[in-house]
Amino acid sequence: MVEDRSLASDGNAAAWEDACRRDDVLRALLVDPDKGRLGRREVAVAAEALGVSVATLYRMIARFRETRRVSSLLAKPCGWPTGRKRLDPEVEDLIRTEIKEFYC
Repeated sequence: MVEDRSLASDGNAAAWEDACRRDDVLRALLVDPDKGRLGRREVAVAAEALGVSVATLYRMIARFRETRRVSSLLAKPCGWPTGRKRLDPEVEDLIRTEIKEFYC
């Protein structure tokens, strides 16, 4: 399935442009599907062109091979998701209770 590369689906044009640039590099790298394994040198050059590590490029390649869509190349946000708790609610309640009892 082909996506319209002129439209940014989430309204973030800069992120979409970056994904399109990644798409161009990966399509050139993966031009021959019967080739099999990619050469280290080819991968290193592509990673440098995109400004990412070789490991990151391999993860991008894996995502891209699944869907062959530009949207699979949109940057993933770094860090812990906003609003998501690291502790179980029970543990947070216990901590909250202990803080209230000790400090209040």
